[in-house]
Amino acid sequence: MPKNKTRDPLPKSFYTIDEFVDFWDSHSTADYPEAFREVKGKVKLRQRRYFGVPLKTKIATRLAKRARAQGVTLEILVNRMLEENLRRAA
Repeated sequence: MPKNKTRDPLPKSFYTIDEFVDFWDSHSTADYPEAFREVKGKVKLRQRRYFGVPLKTKIATRLAKRARAQGVTLEILVNRMLEENLRRAA
């Protein structure tokens, strides 16, 4: 931020997520270095994403509809279907 430009004060708290989003959508974290601190930690990934497989729209639509009907996510449905298919093929 240029030296001659003043910045809005950082609110002490945000009462709603919308207030938080509105503020940071219109402000840069680079202008508020005092509000942030370095943290150290370890992250353990529980799953890996191996491939982004493009699907035909028709197939993706049918899969999404079936997942909703079964009350599961699309990811869970596709993993179950692939696992079952691989088990049968073995």
